[in-house]
Amino acid sequence: MITNLLFIITGLIGLLTALLIFRNYKSNRMMNLYMILLIIIISLRFFIGGLIYFNSDRTFSFNYLKYVNLSSVVIPLCYLYFKNLVNNEKKICVKDLTHFVFPIFLYLAIIILESLSLLSMKLVFIVYPIFCSFAIIYFILCFKVLKNNIWINRVEINVGQKQNQLINS
Repeated sequence: MITNLLFIITGLIGLLTALLIFRNYKSNRMMNLYMILLIIIISLRFFIGGLIYFNSDRTFSFNYLKYVNLSSVVIPLCYLYFKNLVNNEKKICVKDLTHFVFPIFLYLAIIILESLSLLSMKLVFIVYPIFCSFAIIYFILCFKVLKNNIWINRVEINVGQKQNQLINS
């Protein structure tokens, strides 16, 4: 019960944080709409997951477990956040929406297969490796964007020495 209360509180704090960030995200270079969407999706998942314990309706928990697979859109959101952070873009490009086609298609395929009672163990052994491959590809893309643009150590020696002096003092 305490865990579920923490889930609810975490979800509410996350939603409040997303609201505060959305209010002034244009002036903050580190925030863009992808980060706000990421925070909202994760916060809603925590909040609704915490509410399951307090709700005795079985259809509510069944629907939650059915729609929780849609949270796989978080994976491309992370990549798009990093990409837009590097490019210093604030708006969502229509071209970037293609990154959400596969997670939505996979989610719809799982829902259709479950409704037709065709989701067997054989199919699960096919669907989950496909999902894991999808996640690994996006993690590699995120790593490349961060490695090539944010984690670089190309600083002049004088600047690096000044930073070291400030850190040590």
